Amino acid sequence: MKDEAIWKDIGVISKNVQCSYIKTFKATDSRNIFSIYRMLQEIKDFNPDIIDLRAGNPWMIILFPLLRKYPIISTFVTSNPRAGEKELIHYRLYSYITKKYSDHLIVFDSFSKDDISSNYSVSPSKISIIPIGDYTGVFTSMKTNIMSNLDENEHKFILFLGRIVAYKGLEFLIKAEPAITKEVPDAKIIIAGPCDDFSYYENLMINKDSFIVYNSWIEGEKIHDLFSKSNVVVLPYIEYSKSDNIQLAYAFKKPIVATQLGSVSEYILDGRTGYLVPPMDIEALSDAIIKILNNPDLAKDMGENGFEILKRGFISWPNIISQTTDIYSNLSNKDNDPSEYIV
Repeated sequence: MKDEAIWKDIGVISKNVQCSYIKTFKATDSRNIFSIYRMLQEIKDFNPDIIDLRAGNPWMIILFPLLRKYPIISTFVTSNPRAGEKELIHYRLYSYITKKYSDHLIVFDSFSKDDISSNYSVSPSKISIIPIGDYTGVFTSMKTNIMSNLDENEHKFILFLGRIVAYKGLEFLIKAEPAITKEVPDAKIIIAGPCDDFSYYENLMINKDSFIVYNSWIEGEKIHDLFSKSNVVVLPYIEYSKSDNIQLAYAFKKPIVATQLGSVSEYILDGRTGYLVPPMDIEALSDAIIKILNNPDLAKDMGENGFEILKRGFISWPNIISQTTDIYSNLSNKDNDPSEYIV
């Protein structure tokens, strides 16, 4: 596949890794049973020492009783559904089964670890916090200028990127705009990402000329342009979450303003790679953004600090590899009791 070739070229996937691709469908689509059957055959033919599950298709719970002889590791992006997201019963079942019956769990932040340990009676020793790795080379390696309407010489750009749902707190960034543009008249807020009904957010805009909106999925070259031309990346979340935008901002040497929640606040060093502010605090949010926009030297230093952490800090690949291989080593030396998987 084309994507596999790109990821191998930039070193995200080793060229020694054998990849198999199995198409899955929406959770309610019964065709998934054939996908799971093929997946089962692939696993048995390969006969692995460990299975590392990094997908959330609820049909995959079928695999647990069928693969009892293998140690299973499951990774969770977040421990529970967030505001604005549907909590479907099949995902709840998948979440319960994988949390209870995996040999080990990987999460991205301490909040998720504490939540799973408390609410699912999972020993903390079976949960590891391993950060999201740097896969951003696929974007930083692109050299494009397809979004020519973004002239960084005329404006200072504030970037909000991603699927627009309630927990991401976009409304608070929109409400902060008048205070921001009063102090930084040439500032513009870029909102880039899909939204089912953007009219709610549009009605909150007092000065519509201060916003640039791309209400669609943003991929490839557009991601490169948005980050390279922006002055600051903003994550005004109102509930804890992880965000790949942190790694992207660090890769493009951009400072971040975010709310002090979950893995977002654990990945950003307040005052060094950006600023952390209380959730839903419009004044604190606008003040932090203004401070960065009005101080190019500060913004540059924060961007450099973020890039250093990405390449050599706690979210660097050497650190992630070390933690992951420790888990693999411990599990591969463990005798599994198949009864642990019986629900």
